[in-house]
Amino acid sequence: RVRLKAIRKYLLTGATDVDIAVEAGRAETSVTPLRDANSRFRTRTPVSVSAVRGTSFRTAFSETKGSGQSEVIEGKVAVAGKTSEALIPAGFGAVVAALPGW
Repeated sequence: RVRLKAIRKYLLTGATDVDIAVEAGRAETSVTPLRDANSRFRTRTPVSVSAVRGTSFRTAFSETKGSGQSEVIEGKVAVAGKTSEALIPAGFGAVVAALPGW
């Protein structure tokens, strides 16, 4: 279950902003490198946010476990949870578990 939260293009700067929510299951995304330094592409789960500038990656959310997952196929992905963040290189992944009471 995926929801498109926002796609914006800012006329003054030419920057783009894409925000996608993975509410259940998984999504595989291939993002063309963003030309503008102010442009953003994010996928989020209820417990994590993955941000890229141009790469291929997977995002998943398990409702039963309450955990988000990011897997990097190519490039790098910045992943953040409620209390930490990391830059994940190709061939690796990260799991963000919900804190008690999430």
